[in-house]
Amino acid sequence: MTVLGVDDGLAYARNAALAVRFVLREDGALHEFMSPAFECYLAATLALQRHAYGLATAWF
Repeated sequence: MTVLGVDDGLAYARNAALAVRFVLREDGALHEFMSPAFECYLAATLALQRHAYGLATAWF
């Protein structure tokens, strides 16, 4: 599979041997396929961001 795009997360995925594949169909539809490892990376990243946001807003 191939990682396409300039997003930092996608660049990290390529470096970490994770994979995302975008397929452009003949009808113009764009389909995204993620490896299980990439899905886990995204879930962990989002969980950390939510946790950090919760800590930052808990003081206000």
